[in-house]
This record gives sequence, structure tokens and C-alpha cells, in this order.
Amino acid sequence: MESLRRRGKITFAHRGLCGRQPENTLPSLAAAIPYADYCEIDIRVTADDQLVLMHDATLRRTTDVAGVFPERADDPVSTFTLAELRRLDAGRWFDPGAATGIPTLREALELLAGSHCGALLELKTDSMNLVAAELTRHLADHPEARVAAASVVPARSAELRRLLPKSIIGVLFLDAGTITDAEIAGYAEYADFLCFRTDRITAPLVDRVHRAGPLIMHNTNTRAWMDEGARAGADGTMTDWPDRREESHLGFAELIIEAESLLGVARTSGPASRRRGDHGLGFKFSGRSGLAVELALGDWFEFPFIADQGRTALRCDLVRHPAGGVISADLDDAPIASGLDLRGPSPSQREIEFTQALAAGPHRLRLTATTPGTLLLDRLSLRHARSTVP
Repeated sequence: MESLRRRGKITFAHRGLCGRQPENTLPSLAAAIPYADYCEIDIRVTADDQLVLMHDATLRRTTDVAGVFPERADDPVSTFTLAELRRLDAGRWFDPGAATGIPTLREALELLAGSHCGALLELKTDSMNLVAAELTRHLADHPEARVAAASVVPARSAELRRLLPKSIIGVLFLDAGTITDAEIAGYAEYADFLCFRTDRITAPLVDRVHRAGPLIMHNTNTRAWMDEGARAGADGTMTDWPDRREESHLGFAELIIEAESLLGVARTSGPASRRRGDHGLGFKFSGRSGLAVELALGDWFEFPFIADQGRTALRCDLVRHPAGGVISADLDDAPIASGLDLRGPSPSQREIEFTQALAAGPHRLRLTATTPGTLLLDRLSLRHARSTVP
């Protein structure tokens, strides 16, 4: 299992660097390479038995299928041929300037083969013979390539072990709160690592998994919880933001405030509510809930925060979505940004960093609607400012 490691703790880049690039695309994989040990990619099969990268069973969320094939917009990926998928754009939903196509598994493997970064395939299909054949071909062409495979369906992982006896195999999206020692022992018969769907991992769970044999990973996008997991003994992290894992090794301090926790202290001229997130739709990106504020033209949302040290930079993680609007931002009554467009065809994260260095003490951030819309706020981050911040 040491072959899974490149250095220290293991970092799986979830669908590439999908916090900054459209998920499961070649740009997302390329962006993740400097920060990740493995890029996790989701594999589905087309109508003509081609393997492609796609998380969802349908294409609507992450492509322009509704415009290209309007009558088939909600049809399964498996009903489209590769030639038809080549007509779709898989990037503009994330950012209008991020046009890119749906890659095949072979294209993704070839991209990663030229780097230190391996590929972790999450199978969204039962066509495991096709996947095994493609991996066998790839490893014959690239003997030094690092490839692992896993599934959220344990039976698929067990079958992968049979088909790929020398490969690294994992089981994903396990529940840390309900898993039994008997289940862990059963997974250990064929899995090299277990990945839990929790931000926070505990030392007792780490010990239970390690005693059975596998390594233990967990899902989180919050750097403080990455470090907390490392202290608990977890072997690594799966994250949308692998660059945050890298930064944690560089010693930056960061305080992350989940937006829903601001509900009791924020002031707003429009109704605000805690909104349950849906990872399948891309929101919430950290944790399980977010803060939703309905804003008419000119309405505002303001919340206080305290910077506990000087030279602190402020970042807001907002959500671009169909009902979003355009906002401006004021910090301590001074304008700092305008024309922040939060409209988009599908939910995606927009990270806004205000580069002014803040003094230690209390501050207020106000977001004002310049067009009507629903403001979805994911979280607020305070970090020790880089040297480039004045």
C-alpha cells in the first residue's frame, strides 16, 4: 500500500481541482497535478461502450445538453454515443470562459501518466470488464503509472479486486457513525483503503480501521479539518480543494466560519434562512448547510466578524446558481467590489478574495443586490495574509 503514497499524507483531488475548474475535465485534472497524489475521476459508459468522465447519471447539471439535445436532456449518459457527447460543452456551466469537452478515460489517463499524479477511478457503472481492460492496456503502455479504483458500492470494489488483483482498491462514501467492526473486517478482505463521507475524523475510528489493515481517508473541503484528521491519524483526504492541503503544509493560519452560523448575528433587509445543502447539485461545498438570503434590488446582507490578528485576508465562498443575482460588497462601509455576478445555469462555487489586509479587531461585510436574486453563502474564511497583500 506504500505505492499509494507520494509524500506524507495522501491527497485525493475530488474530480480534479473541482473547486476552481469544471469537475471531471482535463483542465480540472491538470490544475490538480501540482497538489494531489491522485485525481479521483468518475467513470461511466456510453451507448457504444466508451468510458468517459461524468459524475451524474444524466448530463443536465454539468453540460449544455439541454441546448444541444433538448428532448434528451434528462436521458442517462449511457444512452448517448461518444460522438454525441463530443458535441457537448462540460465547462461553461462552471464558468462562461471555461469551455471544454467531456474527456474519455483514456484521455484522462494519458494526461496523468506524464506526471507524478495517479488516477483513482470511481466506477459509476457495472461494466467493470471494460474498465479492467482499459486499465490493463494503460499499464502495459505505462508501467510506472499509478492507478487505483474504488466504488461506493462495496460489491463493485470486491469485483475490482478479482479483476485487478495487483491494483489498489478502495471503498468510498462510508458512514463513520454507523460502520461496525465486522463491516470494516469484511472490507479489509479486498480493500486497501476506506474513505468516509465526513469532514471530521476521530482517532478511535482511525484505530479501528488500521487494526483491520486498510488505510483511512475522509472527505472535507475545510483545511482546518484536514489538519484535524491528520492529527487523529487519518492517512489522507479527498477534497475539491487539494491546493488547501498543500497550503496547510506551508503553515498558513486560517479560520473558516460556516455561513449558516452567521444567521443569528447577521443583519439583512431581505429574509434569510438556513438552507440544507445537496452535494449532488454542488451546494453545499463545505459542510451540509448554507445561508440563503432573498434580495430585491437594493437589499443588503451584512454580518460582523472579528479578525484575531493583523494582516488578515478575507474570502467569501458564494454560490453561482440560476436564481442568483449581481451584488456589490462593502467592508466597514468602504466599497471593495462591484458587479459580482452570481448567476449561472447550474450551482457552482464562486470564491471571492478581498485582498485588503485587515487590522485585528471587529469588521463588517455588507453584500448589496444590484439585481434581484437569491444569495447563497457557503462560508467566510479569514487567513493570515500573504506577503503580496499590502
